[in-house]
Amino acid sequence: MPATTDDRQNLVDLYSEDRPQLAHLRGLDGLRGLAVAGVVAFHAGFGGMVGGYLGVSTFFTLSGFLIASLLFAGGNEHRGIVLRGFWGRRFRRLFPAAVVTIIAVLALFAPFVATPDQLATLRGDSIASLFNVANWWYIIEGSSYGELFSAPSPLLHFWSLAIEEQFYLVFPLLLWAVIRVFGGRRSIVGGFLALLAAGSLAWTLFGGLDDDHIYFGTLTRSSELLLGGVLAVVMTHYATRRAMVDRRGLRWVLVLAGAAALGVQLWWWWGLDQATGWLYNGGFTGYAALTCLVIVAAAIPAGPVFRILAVTPMRWLGARSYAIYLIHWPLFLVARQTWGDANRWVITAGVVAASLLLAEVSFRLLERPIRYGVLFTNPRRAVAAMGVSALAVLLLAFTVIPDDPEGTRPDFEDELDRYEELLAAPSGPPAAAGGNTTSTVAPSEDAEVEAEVEEEPIPPAPVPVVGAYGDSTALAMSLALARWGESTGRLGSIVGDLRFGCGVPRYERFRVESVVEPDPVCLSWPQRWSEITAATDPDIVLLSSPAWSVPDAVIPGVGSYSSIGDPVVDDFIRQEFLTAVDVLSASGALVVLVNWPEYGEWYDDGRADSVRRQAEPARMARLHEIQREVAELRPGSAAVIEFAGWLGPRAQDRVLRADGMHFTEEEFAVVTEEWFGAELERLWVQRWEDLQALERSRREAEAAGAGSGPGTPTGTPSGAEQAQGGDSGQPAAGADADDSGQR
Repeated sequence: MPATTDDRQNLVDLYSEDRPQLAHLRGLDGLRGLAVAGVVAFHAGFGGMVGGYLGVSTFFTLSGFLIASLLFAGGNEHRGIVLRGFWGRRFRRLFPAAVVTIIAVLALFAPFVATPDQLATLRGDSIASLFNVANWWYIIEGSSYGELFSAPSPLLHFWSLAIEEQFYLVFPLLLWAVIRVFGGRRSIVGGFLALLAAGSLAWTLFGGLDDDHIYFGTLTRSSELLLGGVLAVVMTHYATRRAMVDRRGLRWVLVLAGAAALGVQLWWWWGLDQATGWLYNGGFTGYAALTCLVIVAAAIPAGPVFRILAVTPMRWLGARSYAIYLIHWPLFLVARQTWGDANRWVITAGVVAASLLLAEVSFRLLERPIRYGVLFTNPRRAVAAMGVSALAVLLLAFTVIPDDPEGTRPDFEDELDRYEELLAAPSGPPAAAGGNTTSTVAPSEDAEVEAEVEEEPIPPAPVPVVGAYGDSTALAMSLALARWGESTGRLGSIVGDLRFGCGVPRYERFRVESVVEPDPVCLSWPQRWSEITAATDPDIVLLSSPAWSVPDAVIPGVGSYSSIGDPVVDDFIRQEFLTAVDVLSASGALVVLVNWPEYGEWYDDGRADSVRRQAEPARMARLHEIQREVAELRPGSAAVIEFAGWLGPRAQDRVLRADGMHFTEEEFAVVTEEWFGAELERLWVQRWEDLQALERSRREAEAAGAGSGPGTPTGTPSGAEQAQGGDSGQPAAGADADDSGQR
């Protein structure tokens, strides 16, 4: 849209001592609209726009610029900043729509749509959102591993509103204090704000904070708002604004710089994963610096940035961006959790249309009337309305939401504590297979040895030491097997190693609800497992790694996302499992690959499109095929326990697996009692009998060699060679173990 004389004059007269508000800049309305469009596209959950979350950072810097500008417009070095009037306007602008959204979530979403896991956190989420501390609530609560397997909170997006509200509360006080002490000189105020921004960046870089704290923290994200404040200080200079309009060379330098900055930002919106490491090392502050250039280009009534952002649809979105932001996320969850099998484009189109409609209603009937004094003009009535609405939130939070919702996901932290206690506990039944449970009869006379070998029955299989390795699916399995083994005496101690979020395939990164880069600890499993198996000497090892084998992922040396079912990815996964089998069977153990049941059909409800693809039954079925192929390639070292085939349709029983993937210890105990324990024992007994048959063959060969006297063939093992593994009842490490794995 072409610029007008009013646009140019509004930039020149941006601040005026005659009015406590800014002149209207159409380009900034459009920038708000663009930012909220990016966030909505990100929450739509498609493969594109994976960086749309950066629209929130655009909001931060734009808010910092506008709030600082409003404070400067409302006061000067002589009369100072009028805090009461500023906070009153902020309250009328933000509180009504936010509290209505929270009440709607509690009254409608919670009883009719929410999953048990969402209900379990929604009370705290709603109270934290009401009091504008949602970001700190999510930091204190921590990023639970279980959240990767459950639908997100419908109030999750309030974290960014909390940061802005905290900024609106504290920033004016700091600015007032600086002006009060040092006066309103731009150099002092701007230097102070720049120093605060540098302090925020330093805290991000050197504070030793995890990524969640950096992302949600007020102190770490405030640099983005403060840089907007620094820009506002620069823009208070009348001569600067005049030059932006009148000096053609300066104007076009700024316009082109802003266009280039916006181009970089849009490129990042398209493809910059949320897990990108440099973002958490000052990247958000760098992005905010680019936003400052975009703000300047949007304010100058010339060039491509202004022309794009000043069009009527963008300005319409910008005027309603606050309501759109509040409404769209709960609506996405409602649509996905209610019509989970519907086409994602249809869901997105419906949610966008509903969000725009409700935002228009909110804008006309709620936000604008309250903001401009049509409703609640009496301060006492306004305070009373605020109190009643806050009370309604608290009442709903403690009445609609149950104290202990049924069917929540497993408590991984509690189960992990018990698992660590299990590993630290003394061994189980003493008759472990690694002990001297068989004896080797020394040959004397040839016929006597031959007779003994023929007549000796295969001894009963001893109680095995069981290793359990893999991801979180092995947690409840280990605990339940330990309980079953203790009660029946049919399994020995449980040893092993499992890590949350760590699969056997060592992907460079993978995409679930967001992009995840594996922890280096996850990637070091070959060395770690080798050391653990050497120290614990298990007889049979369970390996379970379904969750992190089937998402969209990038394999080393490829660079683009693909998934299981692609022949290149299949080869990579197969080789990784073969390596795992070789490592875990090095001491002679049988590695049992667990064919885990497919995801529950509710697993992807309310979640991103990448999660829906991860949960496709065909992917898990292909993983089962690959594991069978691995067992065929490692006869004698690997086998498959067909858990998915046995469970069958019960895989879709929500009682068994509340989150659609994991069993609790109690539920797996039921499975173990019904089938899993006996099936594992059957595999072990078969393994034992095979080993004994191999040992018998060797002893027969020894007897035959002894009978040949001095003419014993040189290829026959000597007694010393046989003693390396004969007494143990299983192959010894080294050559004997390799022999058992290749038979």
